[in-house]
Amino acid sequence: MTTDPFAAYLPYTIGAHGTMLPGAAAHDVPADDLFGSIEAFVGSLLDGRATPTELHRPAATLAAFVVSPNLAVTVDLLSVRPSHVQCLLAALRREPPLDQRGLLVGHTIDPAAGLALWTRAGPAVADVAVRAWRAIVTAGEVEPLVALTTPWLYGNKLRLTRFIAPVAVTSLPTGAPVLDLMAGTGIVARALSDRHPVSVNDPNPYASLLSRCHWIDAGNIKPADLLAALRPAYAENHERLARLIGSRLEEESAFLHGNPDYDAMLRYTTFTQADILQVTDGKESDVARLTTERYSNVYFGIAQAVEIDSLRSAIEHVFSTPSTERELCLCALLLACTSCATGPHFAQPVLPRSLKAFQTIVERRARSVAWEFDLALARLAARRLPTFPMGDATGLDWRGALEVFANRASGGPAGVYIDPPYSKLQYSRYYHVLNVLLSYDYPPIAGAGRYPPRNHRFSSRLEYQPGIAQREITDLLRAAADKGLTTILSYGEGGFASMDSLARAMAGLYVRVELFSEELRHHSQGRPLGASRATVLEYLLVGHPT
Repeated sequence: MTTDPFAAYLPYTIGAHGTMLPGAAAHDVPADDLFGSIEAFVGSLLDGRATPTELHRPAATLAAFVVSPNLAVTVDLLSVRPSHVQCLLAALRREPPLDQRGLLVGHTIDPAAGLALWTRAGPAVADVAVRAWRAIVTAGEVEPLVALTTPWLYGNKLRLTRFIAPVAVTSLPTGAPVLDLMAGTGIVARALSDRHPVSVNDPNPYASLLSRCHWIDAGNIKPADLLAALRPAYAENHERLARLIGSRLEEESAFLHGNPDYDAMLRYTTFTQADILQVTDGKESDVARLTTERYSNVYFGIAQAVEIDSLRSAIEHVFSTPSTERELCLCALLLACTSCATGPHFAQPVLPRSLKAFQTIVERRARSVAWEFDLALARLAARRLPTFPMGDATGLDWRGALEVFANRASGGPAGVYIDPPYSKLQYSRYYHVLNVLLSYDYPPIAGAGRYPPRNHRFSSRLEYQPGIAQREITDLLRAAADKGLTTILSYGEGGFASMDSLARAMAGLYVRVELFSEELRHHSQGRPLGASRATVLEYLLVGHPT
């Protein structure tokens, strides 16, 4: 959106017609190790006198950013994330005007980043910068157990939490309620919950469950007790289902644990072309068999499908009514399924078209879903509860969820984080299997992807053609602005809607709009990426209602 070489480090304010107004000017500091030259250079930028102080870094990789005629920042560009600098500059720009009297003095904010603040206002402003920087660089840190229990689904935002959370830090006061409108795995909601009570919404049942489960209080639950309770029902269904399949489990085991050579690939391709069981509506069977009927040799191995059906049956048998234990077990089952699935999604099956592809399929299908379930259960139970409690947890469309949240949050500052689809990639199509495993209602299926009918899958106007998606996003932004919500919109370069059009739309709806950006390696979706497609710019547009 700009050719400025320092653009990655600048927060931009969006003007009335969608034009980009730089929030701070950037300049190269002379490549000189002498502190005196830095001081003189910054002083010349601000047209004032300077006094020496200690910076702890050489100047060779530094750049200076002018926030106002009385305030500048120098930073080592090789030691920081661009979005963190953007957030600091945005936070400083919101401070009251500084007194122009006095000498220009440098204050070290972060020696490791070569970050210093230059001001005439004294140490009080430096203290503000230190607190702001500390909050920015620590926001969005993902704990190891949280990362391990976040399934690697498309759009899961695990890599972007260190971008999104710092922007929220600079945009909303601590304690202000926030709605994660399209929560997905819930990883962003969890990151925001360190400073805000967060409500989560997602109309896809699997995503709604994953989001809710971040707030499960499993302090008094022992995974070993859950497993002991599930084991008899699991074993009974597993034994019955294995009898129905006959020798197919042993035949599959020979492939999965044998030599995966070219001859094995040809024989395995023939082996997987036959259905394991006839697809039924499940009404006449006393054995849970949905996954084995529909998805074995498609998205899972046969043994894996039998384990999934038996786990799902045991959960339904032991924890048939809503409870913390049921939620925990269903979440662990989804995590186990995503860990063992043959491909990265469920839009279409992965076929052994090459020896390498065959070996990958064998490796994935040799994994035990039951073992992954045990591991996921232990990890989920050990996760720390978020700092702030969860607000509402809904599975509505965006209009309904926004209405519920706004009614509860009226009376003070509140925000909404919006992460709409960037393309026609419909998550309900890519992850329909997860929704079916939760409902376990034996829907009709069709096509190579074994999809349930469209009326069984959630679909949004945000996932249609670009013009429709653009209008839907604009309607969403207008509704959020009308409700007085600080709005953080996440969008990617090359999405359905252009960033220019989104900037113009927000400029007409909010008192002030800011733009932040972060370069991210693009999700390959299983395909090799050329150098020109290896990275993509992710943007956050923040609309301030006041």
